[in-house]
Amino acid sequence: DQVLMTVIALSHSNEDEDARSTAVQLLNGLAETLGKDLCRQFLGVELIALCEDPSFRVRKATAMNFVEVARVVGDDFLLKRLLPAYKGLVEDGHWEVRKAAAESLVGLASALQAEVGQKPILPLVHTMLSDRSAGVRHAAKQRLGYVL
Repeated sequence: DQVLMTVIALSHSNEDEDARSTAVQLLNGLAETLGKDLCRQFLGVELIALCEDPSFRVRKATAMNFVEVARVVGDDFLLKRLLPAYKGLVEDGHWEVRKAAAESLVGLASALQAEVGQKPILPLVHTMLSDRSAGVRHAAKQRLGYVL
């Protein structure tokens, strides 16, 4: 409990974007240990909030550290809560955030159960493949075969 509360406090550190970026990494790392219920209740909610952080560096760190939480929370939470937040990262105003989202695409796709398939992420793939940044498009193309 104390570790979780410390990490959540870090994620709310208004003046320190490095602390918030570190918190994102720790949230992702704690996912498997905490399990589905705590992940949904705390980690998923924190990740969703950090997707809208004012700092592009924090949003980039969030895009890169989505996967373990996505694997643990289950398809229902992933599809209804995390995927819309991830979509915001895919459409972010900063190209580095969008590129980080493209780079984490394979992990996110693997988090979806076989019965759900890849259909929910296909619109996001299309968005990445038509991005205005060549770096984002390139990152998406490199991962396309693993997703389809």
